[in-house]
Amino acid sequence: IFYDEHVLPIMQVVQKSGYGADRFSMVTNVDGTGSLLVSQPLDYEDPLQRNGFRFQIQVVDEDEFSPEETSHVTYSWVVVKLLDVNDNAPQFENPHPTFTVYEDVPVGRVLDQLRVKDTDNGGRSSVRFSIDRMSDRKRQFHISQEGKISVHRSLDRES
Repeated sequence: IFYDEHVLPIMQVVQKSGYGADRFSMVTNVDGTGSLLVSQPLDYEDPLQRNGFRFQIQVVDEDEFSPEETSHVTYSWVVVKLLDVNDNAPQFENPHPTFTVYEDVPVGRVLDQLRVKDTDNGGRSSVRFSIDRMSDRKRQFHISQEGKISVHRSLDRES
C-alpha cells in the first residue's frame, strides 16, 4: 500500500454488502495500512458460518490540507473462511450408563459400548476413551478406543 503522509485513509466494512459484514470492522493503523477485526463471535459449527463470509470493504482517502478536494474511494471484496478448531467437548449419548454383571462373567466379555458425539470437525473428530484408574484400582475393566467396556480380570465380589 502506498502511503502519503498528507492523506488520511478511512477504512470500513461496507455494511449489508454481504454475509458476515456485521461480524467484522476495519481500523486504520498508524502506518496507513488497515486491519480487519472480528467484532462478533465466529463458530464453525454454525451451518450458516461454515461456508465463510464474503463482504466489501471501502477505503476513502482525504487530504488533510485540502479537505475541499475530491476524495477517492475504492472497494474490495473480502472472503473469510473459517477453520474448525477443537472447541467443543465430546458428549456421551448416555452420560451415566449402568449395567449389572455376574461375578463369574468370563474375562474379555464386552459389557457395554459407550457412544459419544463431538461436533468439532463436522462430527468426525477422534475421541480417546480411558478409565479413571482411581475408580478401578484393580484394573478389572478395559475400554477400547471404540468405547467397548470389557472385563479385563476375573471379578470376585468377596475379595
